[in-house]
Amino acid sequence: MFFKLKGSIDSAETVNFFNAAKKLGNIRGVQNFECLKEISMKNKFEYGISMEFESKQLYEQYLNN
Repeated sequence: MFFKLKGSIDSAETVNFFNAAKKLGNIRGVQNFECLKEISMKNKFEYGISMEFESKQLYEQYLNN
């Protein structure tokens, strides 16, 4: 998932968002969790969240939560 922030990266709301997002990496089956900063000027998005799953079943469980 890639996105652009509405507020400043230093705002309390943004810090809280990224702190909450990082907790996704603790979900059973999530592997290689990353919060990313886009550096290419060709992309309209600024940030991204990436994760992989051990199996399709665990991914489907994640979607249901």
